[in-house]
Parts: sequence; C-alpha cells; structure tokens
Amino acid sequence: MKLGISIELYKMSELEEKVAAAAACGFKNCQMFLREVEVTEKNVGRVSEVCKSNGLKIGPVGAYANPLRPEVITMGCNMAKAKRIIELLPMFGSNEIAMWSGSYAEDVLAYSEGNYEKAAIQKLARTSEEILKLLESVNGTLIFETYYTQVLRDVSSVQALLNLVKSDRLKVIIDPPNYISPEEYPKRQEKMIELVDRLHTNIGAVHFKDFRLLEGGKWDYPGPGGGIMDYTLLMQKLKEHDYRSWGIIEHVTPAEYASAKSFVESHITAVGAW
Repeated sequence: MKLGISIELYKMSELEEKVAAAAACGFKNCQMFLREVEVTEKNVGRVSEVCKSNGLKIGPVGAYANPLRPEVITMGCNMAKAKRIIELLPMFGSNEIAMWSGSYAEDVLAYSEGNYEKAAIQKLARTSEEILKLLESVNGTLIFETYYTQVLRDVSSVQALLNLVKSDRLKVIIDPPNYISPEEYPKRQEKMIELVDRLHTNIGAVHFKDFRLLEGGKWDYPGPGGGIMDYTLLMQKLKEHDYRSWGIIEHVTPAEYASAKSFVESHITAVGAW
C-alpha cells in the first residue's frame, strides 16, 4: 500500500509548513487539494517544487467539484476549476483526480430526492465520459469520492455507474464512514466488508479517517483512531484482496500527522498488509 497524507491548502502560505510536517514524520506520498488556492501554473509549479524537494510524491489531486451542479463552488472548486486541474496534472506529476460523485442539493453532502433516481446515474455517466476524455492525453484516472446522500452512495449505485461507463480508468474511493447512513450505523461492519469484497477491483484510493454518531443523528469525522471504526477489519479485507494502491490519511492537522501515521501503520503491520 502507498500510504500518504491529505494536504489541503487554503492559502499558498501554508504549503511549506504542511509539506515539511508530512516529510518530517516519514510520509512519501500525498493527496494534494488546492482547496481555496487559485489553480495557476505558478501555484501548481510551486506546489510541485516544494513536494519534490521534500521527497513527497503527489498521488490523486483533489478536484472536489459537484458534477451534478457544475457551476456551484463546492469546497473551493467548480467544474471549471476541475478542468483546469486536469490541464495541469503533468505539472503536479500526477495523472489522477478525485471528485465528488455529486448531489442535486446546494450542499454537496445534503440529500436531494433526485440523487437516487436513474437519471442522476445517467447524468453522472455522461460527465464521467467527458472527464475521462479530457484525461486521455495523460492516461488519467477519475476517482469518485462517495457519500451516502450522493449519487454514488452504496455498492449498487457504484456498479450501476460502472455498467454505463466501461473504463478501467474510472475508480471510486473506499472511505467506509462515507457510505454509512445513521440508520445503517449498527451494520457498519457488514457494510465495510461488502464495500471491499464487491468493489475491490474498482478502488482508486482508500481514505483513512474515523467516525462516530452523535446525539441527534449528527456525525463526527475525526482522524484515524478518533472514533469507532474497526481498522483491523478494514486492513484484513484490503490484505485479502491484495490492495496495493493509495491509502490516504485525512481529517488531521500537521500536529497530528505523526500519531495518525503511527496508528494506521500499526494496523497495516498487524495484519501484514504492506
């Protein structure tokens, strides 16, 4: 597994600190996300330079637009910005982008009735094909991040999309907390097993965070080890299917990089999943 850290940049002045902190605790890989940073050749060139000088390889690049509402800025990104990221992927030293699977709601994480309709999958399929066409020149991969309120919310919806878009360059992120609704919380172990067993050939990256359900049905999504997710089970399933691609730690600050890395590595080592 290629273990890495998610680096989100709200401003360029954060770049050196976050990259240096990742390198200091031994990370060799990252998922880069220019969350509030303008995507220009100058900025991307600087990001690439700083990562390279610190021995950090950029894996997937975050382009977290909402493909169902392309003009809406979501987490600092709309589809126009995502397309600019695709144009500059060679400067990042990457050929992979990560994007939300999308929602018709204004808030990309909010439920909309249309999200679960067949038309939503069809629209996402058309958008996927357009993006994959843009990625052809770099043999690039599109990796959808899913959420239980979005178009891609479970195994069946992911498989429905894959049946429409026949491409081995279309993948999904396995982030178990994202697939679990409050109603499914008691069955979180079974859901995790199902995700990896049925989608293991379509995984573009695994995200490592944690979760717990609070009073009133609200979620807390801390970093790895901060919740109740069964990391031993997850690592066992990844080992069972010989998963070798990206494992990205997220939802942690630079001060927490080292402890999160140690936690995840201990579980990887315990099951021999390296």
